[in-house]
Amino acid sequence: MKNNNEIIFAPGENSITILHKGKPNVITSDRVNYRAILDAVKADDAELVYELLDEVQAIKTMTEGRVTITGNKVFFDDQELNGAIVSKLTHMLESGFTNLTGWMKFTEKLMSNPSMKSREQSYPFIARTDILITPEGNCRGYKGVRDDFKDKFSGNFDNSPGMKHKMPRRDVDDDINNGCSYGFHIGSHKYADNWGGSDGKLMIVEFNPKHIVSVPSCSNYEKLRVCKYKVIEECTDRQVLQYTSSSYNDHDLFEFIYDQVNANETVSLTHIQEQFPDTNITDVISLGESRPEYRIGHQFNDDYMDWDISVEYTD
Repeated sequence: MKNNNEIIFAPGENSITILHKGKPNVITSDRVNYRAILDAVKADDAELVYELLDEVQAIKTMTEGRVTITGNKVFFDDQELNGAIVSKLTHMLESGFTNLTGWMKFTEKLMSNPSMKSREQSYPFIARTDILITPEGNCRGYKGVRDDFKDKFSGNFDNSPGMKHKMPRRDVDDDINNGCSYGFHIGSHKYADNWGGSDGKLMIVEFNPKHIVSVPSCSNYEKLRVCKYKVIEECTDRQVLQYTSSSYNDHDLFEFIYDQVNANETVSLTHIQEQFPDTNITDVISLGESRPEYRIGHQFNDDYMDWDISVEYTD
């Protein structure tokens, strides 16, 4: 057993044992509280470690008290959640994430979708593990396109990386019985890869869950229609997206900049580097590439020879 101040623990290959009140608690790597406990041990936070031993309490703590569990029901801000939303939470926890801000933003955005039917239709699609949640609460899915990046149905829409498309929500077909109809279609990996075919390309696209309009039933709920989306990049290896630590590494940096700009309109690069020493202006600019709802501005201030950073919400 090792002792970090008050914490007595023993690390294993795929587990950690915490001694609490004279009782050993073995937390294996497949438990939802495993990563959070490891982080708390590294931070020498004994109070948090003991709080996280209870999985239900751990989820409540990691979601800042917004998720509560009563029996077999899960609530977010006292509103009962559909199992599909819970499955996204479980998937992220199983993937090793302890920062659940992205999931909470995703849940807020989905709940803000103006159509109850759209929300209910979306559940079978978003429950898929190949549809990932970004730190900003958006979803990433797939789109099969022609070799010249144009959509295969009409050939009118350019799906090159960085392109954004939108149409009035009222013009998107909300009838689940209509397979190919008006609206922008986004698919699961399997559906979009097949649609793109060997002569086309597979693109990674991002959409806000509040822009979901319908999920056609004819395709086994493997595609949906939205009124707005952004093309992120080509999936050159045509593999299924996976959660990686790198997809969240810049989350804390963006949150810090966003909070500082909200308080002061701009934040200097020097101030950012006080909290994130290895950050340069290129890192800051690149934050906007995966956040279609925000425009990150940068302007060099000759008066004090530093960069001024701003953030504008564009959605």
